[in-house]
Amino acid sequence: MEAAKAKRARSTNFSTIEKSLLVELVTKYKEIIECKKTDGLNIKEKDDTWEVITSEFNSTAHITPRSSKQLKQFYKNLKKSAKKAKSEERLERFKTGGGQCTITK
Repeated sequence: MEAAKAKRARSTNFSTIEKSLLVELVTKYKEIIECKKTDGLNIKEKDDTWEVITSEFNSTAHITPRSSKQLKQFYKNLKKSAKKAKSEERLERFKTGGGQCTITK
């Protein structure tokens, strides 16, 4: 192997301020971002909305500049972890017969 694949440069982790700002911005445009339609017009509208979110996110002081791809992926991971936590809570509730949940974090 002559040309070894270079590792991608890692960005800094999202701070709690950045997380809450992203959630706030996505909530503002939720109707567009969470739309289930996948035709060309809606995809273009979603991409444009993510660019607006990115510009608003990056224009805030004390924030590490991020690309729209990074913000999309972080939001996707945030939703996935929330769904997983909800599922674990629901599973635990069924185990207890609807009583007190014993999950601790």
